[in-house]
Parts: sequence; structure tokens; C-alpha cells
Amino acid sequence: MRGLMLFLVVAYVLSQAFDAVLRWMLNLGGAAAAIYLRDYSLILVVLFGLYLLMRERRNIARTFWVLWALAMGGCVSLLSGIPVPQMLFGLKIWLPFVAGFVLVETGLLTALHRPRAWALLWGVTCLGVLVNYFYRYPWAALMIQLGDVTVTGQRGATAFGVARLAGFARANYDAAILVLMLYIYLLSCFKGLLARALLTLVSGVVIALTTTKGAAGAFLLTVLLAPTVGAIRRPGSRLKLPLIGGLMLLALIGMLLPLVISQVPLPQLRPHTLSNWLLASFVDRASNTWPQALALISDWQWLTGRGIGGIGAAQQGWEAARFNPADNLFIYLYVTAGLAGAALYLFYAFGSCKLALHRPLHRMMFLGLAAFFAYGLTVNIVESAVAAMAMGALAGVLSAPALQRVSEEDSVQRLVPV
Repeated sequence: MRGLMLFLVVAYVLSQAFDAVLRWMLNLGGAAAAIYLRDYSLILVVLFGLYLLMRERRNIARTFWVLWALAMGGCVSLLSGIPVPQMLFGLKIWLPFVAGFVLVETGLLTALHRPRAWALLWGVTCLGVLVNYFYRYPWAALMIQLGDVTVTGQRGATAFGVARLAGFARANYDAAILVLMLYIYLLSCFKGLLARALLTLVSGVVIALTTTKGAAGAFLLTVLLAPTVGAIRRPGSRLKLPLIGGLMLLALIGMLLPLVISQVPLPQLRPHTLSNWLLASFVDRASNTWPQALALISDWQWLTGRGIGGIGAAQQGWEAARFNPADNLFIYLYVTAGLAGAALYLFYAFGSCKLALHRPLHRMMFLGLAAFFAYGLTVNIVESAVAAMAMGALAGVLSAPALQRVSEEDSVQRLVPV
């Protein structure tokens, strides 16, 4: 059963990495809807995980609370008048998060520590984007008809006349965040200076080619932080306090920026200028996306949020006129779950205080948190499936008592919750 769970998880990640290719191939075969079978594979992962937790008599309390929170979010959705199909679509979006959490609770995350295999996926993903710079793939701007609904096979071909390269992924931001996460993981695995330099150079070029400014900013932050974090070799280092403090400040900015930006005069951007290309999306978020996202909630929803599916992609099929992508991690969590969503956001920030930065695994998690908070300034992150799975795994690790008892020689293989 463990082997089957691992197979399903790896297959799911690969299906996300090669999403556009799979959609194109399935569409040619007249089976475009088959792509959604991967969501059922994550349901099996969660169910098998629950079975393993009970069979092996592991602590199931943390998993229970995660599932209970999702159930309560579904109830809030119904009380908010959200249609059942929209709520179910919202649950589908959160499935990778739950699966990532279950992987940690069952101890299966350790089996996914395969640097060479993930380095191969990183290489193929990067190659896909680099080749895309010179060659237009047949799945670019693909439109798929599913009954009465038209679905894009690959999103966002251009922006302001600049190509948004996605390679084999469905969207440029999906390719960017996958490269970013694999970069952080492989950086903690590679020891040689040349290997790290090549990893950083290629990852930076590829993320730049995707034109995903948020991912580029998060990548630059991790590049700047990596040497300082790597310099911590012993417990009690004086470097830990400013690093953790800086991470918490970044999280605070991500939380407060959408709430106060409407009070700040924004610049008037001229078309066809560099400042327009760099800042237009941010000004649009500050002027429209974030205020409109907060306008989705009212009365008692300021405490509970709108519920699962109340914001983001789940709205497109049932609340198209009110659709809002959130474009901020805190806003997405808060509109979804109110105070509970805000608590989850802050949990990641305060959870960083538990990290022992002289350990390689903990340094990797710190860089991952920094990247999420930086990218989360302008992206909701949860709707990027692989990123959501990583968020769930981080939540599982940070909430596990084992984090305090890993030996001085810890590595990914030794992190097993109790």
C-alpha cells in the first residue's frame, strides 16, 4: 500500500509538471476529461494514509483536525450560499495540501527523498522552457472543449507582447514555481560549489524566461538568503534571530500590504513603458483585485470567511461575475476561512521559530518558507497544485513533535513524525 501511495503521488506531480503535454495528447485521443482522474488518485492517497495511520496506531489527531477544518469550511460554504458543485471544486483545490500533510504523518515523505530523480525532473522542466524560447510547442494556447465548457490547455501565451513561456506545464507560473521548489530542494542536497552555481544559474534563467515576476522575486530572495543560512553551523548562532525576524517581517508585510495599500496613492502608469510592464500587475492588484476580494465577505463572514471554494478558481464556473483570484496568500486564506485562515498563515511564520538552522533539512524548510511568503505577496499559491502539496508537507513537519527530536545528523530520511 505504501508503494501504491508513493506511485500515485509521483504520478500526480509528473502530471502537473507535464500538464499541457498530457492535455494535448489526451485531446488528440478524444479523452481530454481523463486528466481529471489524477484528482481521484489524491483521494486514494488520503484514504490509504488514514488506513495506515490507524493500522499502525500512529497519532491521527493532527490529520483529524485538518480533515475537520475542511469539513467545517464546506459547511461555511453552504451557509454562505455557495453551490455544492463550487464547494466540491474548492475541496479539489485543497486535496494536494491534505495529501502533502498525510505524507508526513504516515512517514512516507522520507521515501520521496530522491535527489537524482528530482534533479532529472528539474532538468527536463528547465529544458522544456529553454526550448520553448526558440520553438512554439503544438500545445501553446490549446483550447479544449469539454461538453459545454471550453478549457485552456496552456494559459497565457503573452503579456504586454512578451512571451510567457511555460514549457511542458499548463501555465508559466506553474513552471516557475516548480523550478523554484526543486531549486530549493536540490540546493540542500548538492554539496559541490560548481553544482550549486549551475543549479542557480539555470534556475534563474528559466524563471526569468517564464516572466513570472513574483517567482523571480522569491528566487532572488532565496539566492540572497542561502549563503547566510548555510553559514550557520552550530546551535545558538547569532544569525538565527535576524533571519527568523526577517521571515516574520516578510509574512507581516504579506498580510498587511493588501489591507492598507488602498490608502496609499498609486502611480499613474504610462502605456508601453518599462514601469508599466514591471508595475501594472501590482497596481491592478492593489486597485482592484485585493479590495474586491475583501468585498466578497460581509457580516459574520469576517470571522469565518466564505468557506471552501469561496474565492479563486472555484468561482469561475458558478460565480463568474464575482470571480477573484485573490493574488495574495493571506487574502486567499482569510477570505476562505476567516480567522482560521489567518491563523494558518501565521502558523507558518511562527513555526519557523522551531527550526534549527544548523541542520540541512531545517535550512531547506526555512528557504521554502521565505519563498512562499515572498511569492505569496502577489500569488495565492494554494491553487498551484504542487506548491499546495509542499505547503501541506510543511504544515505536517512544523506541527510534528518529531521536529524537536531529530538527531544532529538529521536529513530528509530521518524526519518521521511520532
